[in-house]
Amino acid sequence: MANTVLQTVNKVLRKLRESPVTTIEGDDYAELITDFMTETKEEVENATDWMALRGTVLLDTVADTYRYKLDAVYQNSKILEVYDQTNDVYLELNPAEVKEGLKYADPETGDPLYYDFVGFNDEEMLIDLFPVPDVSDIRLYVNGKFVQGDLSYTTPDTIYISVPQIPLVLGTYAKAIDERGDDDGEAYNKADAKYKTALSDAIAYEKANQGDPDIWEVE
Repeated sequence: MANTVLQTVNKVLRKLRESPVTTIEGDDYAELITDFMTETKEEVENATDWMALRGTVLLDTVADTYRYKLDAVYQNSKILEVYDQTNDVYLELNPAEVKEGLKYADPETGDPLYYDFVGFNDEEMLIDLFPVPDVSDIRLYVNGKFVQGDLSYTTPDTIYISVPQIPLVLGTYAKAIDERGDDDGEAYNKADAKYKTALSDAIAYEKANQGDPDIWEVE
């Protein structure tokens, strides 16, 4: 079962022998732990293609508009396919075709056939479509691996974390131990080793569930 940001922060605090909190915003140490947790979450998210991060973003075209922002699709997300439900066709990832087609003052219009990833705006992913849609409300299903954004201080009891709990808690704990600088780094080394082992185990379970029995190790 997924845990909220607040629940997970409190798990780390208890391991650190700190008192649990009822809110994060305004508590300097709880905010620091949340920052460490965001860093660890990104490491875990990038470690493999977790099924828990698979999702679909719906996108409706606007006539004569070729650039679209994908809501809540952040850096390190990965588009796997774009399906045009209206016309029952999959768009092709073809950066060269899109860039070539859009360089003209009056680019070709019609049903989109190609897409290209072009960067981020306000941390959310942008894609270009070509040909430029000539009508509104072509419904596109953007399927992919979508990571979560930075973990919030303000609504920690309503945001659930999708990646595996054990490596997330252990990795955050290791960063907190490192920040304290106790035991000349010995405590950190032990904590970091437990984190890497837990992450390797979680990846192995994920791969096995996806039909890939290979053993994965985090270096």
